[in-house]
Amino acid sequence: MSKITRKSYKRKKIILGVSLFGGIGLVSTGFAAWVLSSSTTESKSSSLSVGLVSDKNMSFSGVNIHKTGANDDPVYHFEPAKDDNTGRVRYDGENYESLSLTVEGTLSQVQNLGTIKAIITVEGNAADTSADHRYPARTATEAKAALDEAISKEYVLAPTAYKTTETTLWDEDYTAATKENYDNFDATITGENDKTMTFSYEVAFAWGEAFKGVNPSLYFDGEGASVPQGTGADAYADGTVGGILNDLHSLLDGIQLKLTLTANPN
Repeated sequence: MSKITRKSYKRKKIILGVSLFGGIGLVSTGFAAWVLSSSTTESKSSSLSVGLVSDKNMSFSGVNIHKTGANDDPVYHFEPAKDDNTGRVRYDGENYESLSLTVEGTLSQVQNLGTIKAIITVEGNAADTSADHRYPARTATEAKAALDEAISKEYVLAPTAYKTTETTLWDEDYTAATKENYDNFDATITGENDKTMTFSYEVAFAWGEAFKGVNPSLYFDGEGASVPQGTGADAYADGTVGGILNDLHSLLDGIQLKLTLTANPN
């Protein structure tokens, strides 16, 4: 068995690629989830896949992604607030907000682990012409521009890892005795010589200032009650509830994200 020296180990790193192929928009229902008047919707399931690349030293295993607080439907849903059954904008009884996903797994041989970093990028998406979706095909550049526009219009706030440089999730120099750090990343290390890290990373979006940080179904029934209702087919420029929600969907529906976690030796 060959001996791994500190010098050789420093040249090693592993990458975990997590692709959120469900998309971040209202992929399952489209605009119909927002009840401006009596309507029905048809649900469409989505999926999320995980890709792993590792070397013979550190390695990821047992990685899964699920809706925070649940174990199914690992897709972001920018939909009405659950159980908001009153007012002019409300829950349709089936599809509701889910802005957080949790990535869990283990990382082995972490006795020489230096840092874990994360970055979220946008990938291209195929078109969907079904009645409940109807979003166009976009290149990665076009999809990123759409997400950036949704952020600039303050519809949503993106996770910290969605930026031009990597976000550090874990560092050997952190002072917390349990190695639990910041940005919704928790880690516990066990073992004597061959140490193993068990981690949990919550990747969350939030509603933006356009809706005062709350779900639009609540905002348009409260502080935004003076905004005209509209039909949903109106242009964003008309400033109606329907127009704004339609614009939200036109930007976000079908977008695909990729989360990359990189573990670097010290």
